[in-house]
Amino acid sequence: GGHALVEVDHCQKVRLGLGFSAHDLQTNFNFAGSNVFQQTARPLFSLCVLLALPDKEHPEWNDLFLNRLNSYRGDTFYGGDMFKIAPIIERYASGQILPQVVDLYKSQEGRWACAIQAAFLRYWVKHDHRAGLQAVDHVINLRGETGCFIGVFRAVFPDALDMEAEMMVLKYINDKDCRVATEALSLLARSGSMTAKDAVIKRLADVPPDDVKSEWPGGARGQILANLEQAKVWKPTIDQQQQITKALSLTEKQRHKRLVSQ
Repeated sequence: GGHALVEVDHCQKVRLGLGFSAHDLQTNFNFAGSNVFQQTARPLFSLCVLLALPDKEHPEWNDLFLNRLNSYRGDTFYGGDMFKIAPIIERYASGQILPQVVDLYKSQEGRWACAIQAAFLRYWVKHDHRAGLQAVDHVINLRGETGCFIGVFRAVFPDALDMEAEMMVLKYINDKDCRVATEALSLLARSGSMTAKDAVIKRLADVPPDDVKSEWPGGARGQILANLEQAKVWKPTIDQQQQITKALSLTEKQRHKRLVSQ
């Protein structure tokens, strides 16, 4: 069978399975021209393969992207081949077509499938950072038609946070929807500044143990602790360590030793 929709996290495995590599694409595959969009209809030509080229802008493809956006008539949730078009635009389009991308995104804001929404938002943040962050902030509060608002932080900021993005995420650690609060806390635990870590550690006292039934999603506390422990370029201060030690149970201390030992 083919790979009509493939999670980006599994791209390397998929490319190997299909016999493609980034080098193959750069040397043997004519990515330019309309050919790229013909590939989106080929079952074996997965999204992973289309994203195998280096993450680099190609303004010469902007007209192709615009033609595809202008011809879009698909269902907003399932999105047709927009599942592939949106991530391709995010990766390769320049900022010149941002107004048209934003117009399409806004036409169905809050109703896109999660993967499509995330790709549009990442592209927006990439090319107009402040306005893109405002769009992320706005869509998190559109909670009617899909559940995409829950995973927006993880989807749009998979690797790092700058200070402006961090300030926005910090607003949600006390969100009335504990799923949103969990995502905000987890992201800040992994990628936040020292100040953000302080806020996470303080809020941790309000998150119940994973074996206690509550309004918090299952495993929320463990998820937050794991992200704290995996945080790069961060070593708890003595004060932070004392607070964590006080907040953790004996089992948690044994499970997350890096957080309670120098």
